[in-house]
Amino acid sequence: MSCDHEKHHAEPPPAGTGPEPGVRLTALVVDDDPVVAATRKAVVSKAGYAVRVARDGSEAWQALQQAPVSVVISD
Repeated sequence: MSCDHEKHHAEPPPAGTGPEPGVRLTALVVDDDPVVAATRKAVVSKAGYAVRVARDGSEAWQALQQAPVSVVISD
């Protein structure tokens, strides 16, 4: 099964998958693989979240001490 990469990623996320209109929630993506982190950041950002990225647990902890987030996505 093949995927039309450009078309698939150009579509908006399904309704109800992101924050309510006018609400800007923040997600923290934690991953030591920069390619995976960038991909997750792009997907979550497209769903309407402000996204911060941390490379490991220590960076994630520091980020959470600076400002709270709505959701943490980690591997």
